Amino acid sequence: MALLKNFGSLSNKLLMKNKFVYSITRNLLTEEQFRQIDDDVKPRALRKWLPGLYPLTEEERVKAAEKYGLHRSEYKPYPDDEYGAGDYPDLPWIGVEAKDPYYPWDFPALRRNYEEPIHRHFDMMGEDRFAYGVRTQVNHYVGSVIFVTVFLGSFVIYHFMPTTKPFLAEKQYPGQGKVHYTFEPAK
Repeated sequence: MALLKNFGSLSNKLLMKNKFVYSITRNLLTEEQFRQIDDDVKPRALRKWLPGLYPLTEEERVKAAEKYGLHRSEYKPYPDDEYGAGDYPDLPWIGVEAKDPYYPWDFPALRRNYEEPIHRHFDMMGEDRFAYGVRTQVNHYVGSVIFVTVFLGSFVIYHFMPTTKPFLAEKQYPGQGKVHYTFEPAK
């Protein structure tokens, strides 16, 4: 009996991998049936860490906010665009460099605490990567104008300065008019 139950859920697992059929089936099933298929497909060990389905009711929103350790007013999920974000919170873009370096973080290298939700694109926000939210000493537009000005100024100075290398003169050999080397046939 267990074998038949596992074999019967095999079609659901295969269905999840085919995005086109998956979206058609989602439209044909009721929301409860679709959520049951979704729960059957997720491995039990990963269910806690995987995002759930997009919350439709206020109760589901409250549960999702508690799951990610956010207050109800802070929790805002990604739009339901069927790209797999589900109930994962749409967190603000705050890079690692923008966070306080003197705060006692649980994991200081990434400046984050244990069980703190991370941004969906956290792989782009490391300290050695994209520094979103950090103020720079010079605005990027001002820096670009300075670069172009220095480049064009260097170009003008190089092309309009007089040349300092000596002009090439005619080669001088000892003995004016004397042939020093010829290709005469050997006798």
